[in-house]
Amino acid sequence: MPASKGNELSKPLGDEEIAKLSDILDSFPNENSMTLEMLDGFFTALYCCPRLVPPSRYMHSIYGNESEDEAPFEDEKQFYIFFELLMRYWNGVGNRLQSGKFKPFLEDIPEAGTGWSVGFLQGVLLAEGDFVSMMRDEDESMAFMSFFMLAFGNDKLHEDLPPLLKEEVTPEMRKDLLEGLSVSAMFLYSRFNDSGRVDVPRPACGDKIGRNDPCPCGSGKKYKKCCLNRAVH
Repeated sequence: MPASKGNELSKPLGDEEIAKLSDILDSFPNENSMTLEMLDGFFTALYCCPRLVPPSRYMHSIYGNESEDEAPFEDEKQFYIFFELLMRYWNGVGNRLQSGKFKPFLEDIPEAGTGWSVGFLQGVLLAEGDFVSMMRDEDESMAFMSFFMLAFGNDKLHEDLPPLLKEEVTPEMRKDLLEGLSVSAMFLYSRFNDSGRVDVPRPACGDKIGRNDPCPCGSGKKYKKCCLNRAVH
């Protein structure tokens, strides 16, 4: 008996599959599309959020498009491959947070953590209502400091940034800030999880999503009228 799609989506990605997902992300034509490191930070923020943000609201952010109606795929098959890898990666982020030993995925580059923090803050922006009260609290807002310093450190373009955020991030400082990412992410997840966070629903089971089935992104629309329509130009 074939495994259900729900069971397939719960399988951790292997190294080759992670590399494949990274290659797909890097192939997107928009210069604002996410790298794998950015996606990891983005999904971490959305998973910490106490209310579900369905894929129908964030897919265009991954593609780097302002429009929600554009997707960089030539056909339905390409979209299926990407969407399955993406949802399995989402589940992997959740498993890392739930384990209590969260470690962010960081590229092996000198600027490691910058892309992750930019992605995390994009997730915060998308789910802004759930993070606003924390960011306004003098004590709890400190949980976001590592994200802001890594995302905006050395930034010479934004004159309105506070002096602390424009401070040069030295290699020694980056090392400390990177250690802070795990602590801050776990604090935010625990903070909201203790408040009764609702987990993302699993896509419908089955070997293949039918055109007239509910879209697995959670929009409430039929698949052919939602993500399938966006995936195929």
